[in-house]
Formats: sequence, C-alpha cells, structure tokens
Amino acid sequence: MAELLQVELFFGRQRRQLWNARTLDLDLLLYEQMVLDSKTLTIPHPRMGDRAFVLLPLAEIAPQWVHPTRHQTIAELAIAPADLEQCQPLPLGAQSPWPMVGSNHELQSPHYGHPSSFGS
Repeated sequence: MAELLQVELFFGRQRRQLWNARTLDLDLLLYEQMVLDSKTLTIPHPRMGDRAFVLLPLAEIAPQWVHPTRHQTIAELAIAPADLEQCQPLPLGAQSPWPMVGSNHELQSPHYGHPSSFGS
C-alpha cells in the first residue's frame, strides 16, 4: 500500500479532504483470494462490490474471478451495482478527461467513471 501512495505522490496527488474528488486514487482491490482487515489495508476493497466504475472494467478483464467474501463472480457483481446509472463509459478515441503528466493522452480502451469527475 505504501508503494501505491508513493506513486500517487509522484503524479501529484494532493489529499485535501477525505472522500473528496481526487486527481489520482490507486487502490488495491483484490489479491488472489486473500481476506485481510488491518489498520492500514483491507482486502478485498470494502466498497469495490458496490461501484460500477470498479466493477465494469474489472468484469472486462476478469469476469469469472470470485469475490472472496461475497462469493459471486465479478460479472455477477457488475450486473447491477448501486451507482450503475451514474457510471458512463467514454468512447474509444475520446479525449481523456484527466490531465496526464507531460502529454495529452487519447483513450485506448473504455474508461468508466462518474460523470461529475470528468473535466470540462
């Protein structure tokens, strides 16, 4: 987890308020079938099963992965997450709404996110 925080800092992540919009947020969602609840890390991520912006892209690459505590596949969890209507895919080739360090990147695969997090 400390290494993920270092990557966030390298790319300019600023922590202003808890649960607020961020420029970058790296989370460790799953690790094999590990279940861990420590002071600094919880695996699987405690809210991943409710978030379309996590489940939809994850279902594209690992649909048969079984969530270790919910005992459902990622594909099953991705059918109707609570925020599904708020999550919209961006079309391929669209301009990324997130500024990238040092360049202007075009999306090469579908990206999902809450529309309020998209730049203007």
